[in-house]
Amino acid sequence: MPPPQLNREFSRAIRTRIFARRRATDPPGIGPVTLFADIHDKPQGKFLEGGALDKSGNFWFVAISSGWVSYLTPDAKLVPVFNCNPRGEIGPACEPQGTRWHDGKLYVTTRHLGILL
Repeated sequence: MPPPQLNREFSRAIRTRIFARRRATDPPGIGPVTLFADIHDKPQGKFLEGGALDKSGNFWFVAISSGWVSYLTPDAKLVPVFNCNPRGEIGPACEPQGTRWHDGKLYVTTRHLGILL
C-alpha cells in the first residue's frame, strides 16, 4: 500500500519544526535558517542542486529530475530559464547537476552532456 499523501498544512508544520531544530543548533554567526521561497510544488522545484548567485543577486539552481535550469530573484520570484531534458526522440536527457557563474557566463554541469555554456 502506498504511503498517505501529506496535506499542505501538515507538510508546512514538519518543515517549520525542522527549521526550528536547525536554528537551535546553528554555529555562532550562522542563521537563523528561514524558508526563502517555497517552490516544492513546481517542476522547477524538484530535487534541487547547484546553487550559484549572479552579480544581480539572482540565485541560480537546477532541478535534476525535471531538467530545469532556473533562478530566484532577490524578492523570491521563480524564473524558469530553460529545460535541458528534451522530450521524445530529440536526444539524451542532460540531467543538470549544478551551476556556476564565471566572467559573466553561466556554466551548467550535466550528467550526460558534460558542461553547457
